Amino acid sequence: MSIAGLKARLANVAGIESLSMELQGGRILLRWGAYTASVDASASNAEIETAVRDAIKLPPLSMRRRKA
Repeated sequence: MSIAGLKARLANVAGIESLSMELQGGRILLRWGAYTASVDASASNAEIETAVRDAIKLPPLSMRRRKA
């Protein structure tokens, strides 16, 4: 699926308009806002959508507290 297709399919996800996608170490790395999701390079469209939706169930990395 293209970036434009993902943005259209995930239009109700906050910040998705800034979505970027790159291939890194055999994985597709998706970034938008303060969120990141990673899937296998052979992931289906449904698996990519699930990874994005699962990532937003957690607070963005910038909101998580670090343990000292």
